[in-house]
Amino acid sequence: MSWQSIWQLAKSDYWKLLPILGLAFYIAFIPHQNYPYPVHIDEWVHLAYSEAMLQAGSTTITDPFSGQWTIGLSSNLEAGFHLFWGVFQQISGISWLTIFRYFPSVIFMLTVLSVYVMARREGFGWEAALFTCLILTTVGIMGPAFMVPVAMGLLFIPLSLFLAFNFRTRWSYLVLFIFTSLLLPIHAPTAIGLVIILTPYLLLNLKGDFKHSLGIMLAIAIPFLAPFP
Repeated sequence: MSWQSIWQLAKSDYWKLLPILGLAFYIAFIPHQNYPYPVHIDEWVHLAYSEAMLQAGSTTITDPFSGQWTIGLSSNLEAGFHLFWGVFQQISGISWLTIFRYFPSVIFMLTVLSVYVMARREGFGWEAALFTCLILTTVGIMGPAFMVPVAMGLLFIPLSLFLAFNFRTRWSYLVLFIFTSLLLPIHAPTAIGLVIILTPYLLLNLKGDFKHSLGIMLAIAIPFLAPFP
């Protein structure tokens, strides 16, 4: 390898991206740094629901706090989040405390990486990734430092936009359909947010590329319409 190749590698975005990913991990880890338990009350609720699903062996559970009401898919709009992490915990064997302490940082790193992938084609990948690290976490609006559905849902937005803006194949529409189908049971408001973000693009693109707009429209609309029957 020549010195010129080494210099080009050193100047590449990947060397800038590594410390940015480290920064993303640390920022999301700050609330958990000196506290080994879930921080926000919503984290405790999601932990309890996930554990209740495992014990019941079903998505229909008895309210783990009162023990009086039955909670099913119609009343638990974040059941996909609870089911995913319950299955993950059983397969991996990782303790709940470890998951709720470290995995918000892991998810946020993946979110920052997905923003980089989306923005890199436009020439500002590492800059976009750096500013994504600055997303706030508060008690009121939640954020990436908490193990909550909205933090996990953020991961799907840049990936979906990357597919919609850069690919025009049946496979890209299928993957977009899968992303929307996963996002809906995890955090429906984020799925609605994705629709709101993509709607202007679809409307402006109708005349120039009707087939592409139709493909995206069907990919994100079918998961919303499928549960109605």
